[in-house]
Amino acid sequence: MKRLLVALLMTTLIFSGCSGANQKDKDNKGVKVSSTPAPVALTIDESKLNNDYIIEEVIEDNTREDLESIIKYPKVSNMADSELEGRVNKAISEKIQRYKEVADSIALMADGISGDDMSKQVLNVSYEVIFRSKYTLSIKLILENYIIGLEEPDEIFDAINFNLRNGLQYDLKDLLKDTKKLNPILTNKVQQSGVALLKDINSIENINGFYIKDSGLILYAQTIPYTTADIGPLEFEIAYDEIQDNVKDPKVWEKEPASTSMNEYNKIINEETRPLEALSFIEEKIDTVKRDEATTMILSFEEIQSRYLGIYEEKLASEDVQKELINTFGYIFDQKKIDNIKDEEVKRLVKEILDGGYSIIYEESSYTLIQNYQVLERYNHLLQEEIKDYISYKAAETKRMMDLLDGYITSWDELAQSIISIENYIGKYPNPIKESDMASDYQFYFHAYLFGFNNKPAFSYETNKIDNDLLTSYRKFVEDNKKSETAMILKQYLQIIEKNNNMLCEEVENYRKTITADPQMY
Repeated sequence: MKRLLVALLMTTLIFSGCSGANQKDKDNKGVKVSSTPAPVALTIDESKLNNDYIIEEVIEDNTREDLESIIKYPKVSNMADSELEGRVNKAISEKIQRYKEVADSIALMADGISGDDMSKQVLNVSYEVIFRSKYTLSIKLILENYIIGLEEPDEIFDAINFNLRNGLQYDLKDLLKDTKKLNPILTNKVQQSGVALLKDINSIENINGFYIKDSGLILYAQTIPYTTADIGPLEFEIAYDEIQDNVKDPKVWEKEPASTSMNEYNKIINEETRPLEALSFIEEKIDTVKRDEATTMILSFEEIQSRYLGIYEEKLASEDVQKELINTFGYIFDQKKIDNIKDEEVKRLVKEILDGGYSIIYEESSYTLIQNYQVLERYNHLLQEEIKDYISYKAAETKRMMDLLDGYITSWDELAQSIISIENYIGKYPNPIKESDMASDYQFYFHAYLFGFNNKPAFSYETNKIDNDLLTSYRKFVEDNKKSETAMILKQYLQIIEKNNNMLCEEVENYRKTITADPQMY
């Protein structure tokens, strides 16, 4: 009950009583209007508008003893009209300021509810640029604000939808001739989602807001009162074709040809392009292109990196290079000591590799390199959702690999987390672009989860008894992921193990060999 009350207070405070806050209005059918006087439309010369404005990420780390808080939000620059640019940035800043005020209010209310000093509070904000063009800018804001121990982690969605032709924010009634016509479409989308709702969503009066997407609209509803924290807020995508006859102004969704920066990228990228050249261009230009173009850039860069991986491995494998690296770094690579490399050619090679988004590691008696996906994480807010999730997953794997080199041993639960992350990714995106890569990772981690490693076997070499921590991990996986296909396999595997007194035997060995082949990656 305490959790529910605090969550309700948070949602209410965020969407009421502040400049730029949103209130329900019956004429607007559940979509928000400002509680303060509406701003005046700007007079803007449309012929000067373009899609070359820059969106940079601002990061505020406000973490302190009683608060965990990382706030990320966009800042716009290089717009054709300075007054328009100021209005967009002001609207974003006011949202962020409101979130901070709400967090303070929630902390005080939580103290009153609990009667004790509150536990640590979490306030994290992130964002996605859903759609950008010379006429429209739609930004999704994701707020995570809860009290540890009092509430379950949950998200709240918010949005800013700007008409860049007059500096005003869109309401649904500005986009559609008749908002009521969305009701049957929304009802159908809700049914197709298959989510078991705690309260019906059958009209846009039940919707908390929307984003504009290049292919249509996305309507969203907050967790409360419709779902639970483990499900989170709901999004319902409506294709442009479904609302085309109801659209007031098609220019809202008008797309420009490929941006100047994307055309430049296509011209300079070829079979000879080195990773550092591509990454340098991306760093300079990616925030000036559209989301799909930014995604194309990152995927193209990944291909370039993969292509050069063998080339750089061969150069590093040279006996002279290995000798110089060991003389300089010993057996632990330290980026801070690069200038200590005496051989200028080796120094240039090392810098080129690092500037190309790789990490250099010492493994199995020699120096080699790996693709460092952590380098690409800083572009996630510009990417399409699927590739954003893919990069986040690969970056976490990069970090885990680096930790292993520092002597850290992967736990069974960490293997389990990698497995469920991949399964969730493939479930979320039925035909993912990176399906082959993720399936390969899944095969490796699942095999390791069943068989272990040379220095950490699933069953003891001496006693043939299963590792106790692994057995606990299996049970936890099955309990925590009841709808997972992997969990269903593990449940049957567990039954076989327990039937055989937790010992490795022919039945156990045959079962695990039938469900996963050795990927021969270790």
